[in-house]
Amino acid sequence: MKPKFKVGDKVRVLREPHTSETWGDCWMSEMSETIGQILTVDYVYGDGHMYNLHPICLRYPEFVLENKILVGEQLVFDFMR
Repeated sequence: MKPKFKVGDKVRVLREPHTSETWGDCWMSEMSETIGQILTVDYVYGDGHMYNLHPICLRYPEFVLENKILVGEQLVFDFMR
């Protein structure tokens, strides 16, 4: 399956993963501090379901991220369309 995001995409961190969600890495406390923030994808790992986000430089699983696009000067998220 193709990655949901690509390098340069702006994404919002939605939440921490649930304990039942496995993704091959660990969640760090610094990642929780980014919930609600908009960050930029700067690297897509292997199968495309983990992403390095700038400026944090930690790997986030795809399922805790939401795509964001810029329409004019207004931020638009998937749920708004």
